[in-house]
This record gives sequence, C-alpha cells and structure tokens, in this order.
Amino acid sequence: LIPNGDTIEILVDMTNPGEWMAHCHIAEHLEASMMFGFKVE
Repeated sequence: LIPNGDTIEILVDMTNPGEWMAHCHIAEHLEASMMFGFKVE
C-alpha cells in the first residue's frame, strides 16, 4: 500500500493508441474518484 500523501512512479508501455481509463476495482474507491482517463496518440 502507498501511504496517504506519498507518490510512486509506474512504468507503462504506451504503444497502443486510443483513449484509455485506469481505475481501482474496489467500488468505494471508484466513488472516491480513484479513476482517470488518458489518450495515447
């Protein structure tokens, strides 16, 4: 787990173009806005 207020770096492969979404699979976290969208060009 990542302590509140801390940050981490995540390495991802961004070679598949399109609009994507990342989110947590815990329903309470989704309600707390733990999701985001991004576009790979």
